[in-house]
Amino acid sequence: MDGPIPLDSYESTVTVGPALDGPGALIVWNATLRAAPEVVAAVEGLYDAGLGRVGELFG
Repeated sequence: MDGPIPLDSYESTVTVGPALDGPGALIVWNATLRAAPEVVAAVEGLYDAGLGRVGELFG
């Protein structure tokens, strides 16, 4: 797949389950990819921002 982010061999899973310490949910993102360090940081930033927003909306 071609896209605007230069990375290779990207595989990712997002798992949602019950929170470990009360009500809510635990969201875990695991990913493997090959890319320059600044691209890895950008992808991490995208997920951090997205998951942070989920927390704001539903937390």
